[in-house]
Amino acid sequence: MTGHGFFKHHSRRYDYNQSAQCPVCPSSIENAEHVFYRCPRFSEERERLHSLLHEVMTPENTTRLMLAVASVAYSVVTRLRDEETKRR
Repeated sequence: MTGHGFFKHHSRRYDYNQSAQCPVCPSSIENAEHVFYRCPRFSEERERLHSLLHEVMTPENTTRLMLAVASVAYSVVTRLRDEETKRR
C-alpha cells in the first residue's frame, strides 16, 4: 500500500516514456488504490476476498483487516511453537 511495486504510476518514476494510465481504465492512473479497490481487472480477487472476510475491503478498513489477519497468524505460529517446545 506504499505505492511501490509494479504499478504503472510507480514504474513511471524510472521510465518517463511509460504512461501511468491504467490499460483497462484509461481515465485512471494505475496506482495501488486504483488496482486494489477499483480496477475491473482485479474484481475476481476482490470478490474472493469479500467472500472470505464477509466484508468489502476499502481504503478505510484495509489496515484493520490486515492487522486482524496478522494477529491470527501470530497466534497460530506462537501456538505451534509452544506445542513443539512441549513435545521436545
